[in-house]
Amino acid sequence: MGKFQRLVLLICGIAVLGQSLWLWQSTGRRWFTQYYRADLDPANFEKTELDVTLEAAGLYDAAGPAEIVDFQFRLGLVPSGFGRQALSVASLGGIGLACFTMALWPARRNKPHP
Repeated sequence: MGKFQRLVLLICGIAVLGQSLWLWQSTGRRWFTQYYRADLDPANFEKTELDVTLEAAGLYDAAGPAEIVDFQFRLGLVPSGFGRQALSVASLGGIGLACFTMALWPARRNKPHP
């Protein structure tokens, strides 16, 4: 591998590793990858007739505020499963780290045969 090819591979490896760490930082620095779940989004809930009746009766007054559920996308350090949950800093940054390592690996020298 030539010097220019090694330099390009080194730059690409650093860029991929840096971008995966930046994305991890900007999405909340979680251990495991988490995807957006529409079923947990409070904006998607509709009040039923029973909810309106119970709220009017004052049954929800003592309940206090609802528990906050985190339902947004978070890139994790490690995968949380198979399929799309396999996306993580380890899987993305591992590719960049492999490119970085390949670029710094010493070249084989061809020994002249006698």
